Amino acid sequence: MRFLVLGPLEVEGDAGPVAVPGRRPQALLTALLLQPGAAVATDRLVDSVWGDQPPEAPANALQQVVARLRSRLAAGGPELADALVTAPGGYRLAVPLEAVDAEQFERGYRLARQHLGDDPRGAAALLDEVLPLWRGQAYGAHADGFARAPSVRLAELRTAAREDRAELDLRLGLAADAVAAARDLVAEHPLRDRPVEVLVRALHAVGRVPDALEVLRDHRNRLADELGLDPSPAIAELEARILRGELTA
Repeated sequence: MRFLVLGPLEVEGDAGPVAVPGRRPQALLTALLLQPGAAVATDRLVDSVWGDQPPEAPANALQQVVARLRSRLAAGGPELADALVTAPGGYRLAVPLEAVDAEQFERGYRLARQHLGDDPRGAAALLDEVLPLWRGQAYGAHADGFARAPSVRLAELRTAAREDRAELDLRLGLAADAVAAARDLVAEHPLRDRPVEVLVRALHAVGRVPDALEVLRDHRNRLADELGLDPSPAIAELEARILRGELTA
């Protein structure tokens, strides 16, 4: 079984995809997947399912949604049929962490981070395994609601992982690939320093020094226009090293 939350909510059972129709069952499952394996209080689940318009008998109404969700999960096989269990004061999704793609991504990313210094090829391989897990915004339809904070946190980790991957290309001698990856990141996150730094270093590595300096000028102008800020000391030092001809890698 697998629960996919790095994009629209999807469930996979032993026999294939399991449909979870209905806004409330989907909200309930998403709320439980924010803490897989842990008990989630009834009040919190009610807030996730109904927001600021709770039903008159919230506990009973939640029981009905739980029953509907259990019925749908049961179609996915015995493991899914027993996954949603009653816990003291609430409910729990009794599934292993590795069954949830968000947990799989985060675990793989943190492992890759541990090997950035001593095994860049291994770190790159780990990132290549977990980055394709993403299919869209984490927690899908609920990313702007009750799942906003964890969705934003995961999005930040994804961006950091992509930055690591681009820098690993550069360290592994794949400067052209690093240029392409970093350019995409700069387009998506134009105010972040690290994609700019990787792109500039990668352009320098392939002999495109004027283009590297142009990226730095664009970054400086954007910071000034949008935030009224100067480039960070690291970016300023990178530009100075290029102008002095001191950048070698």
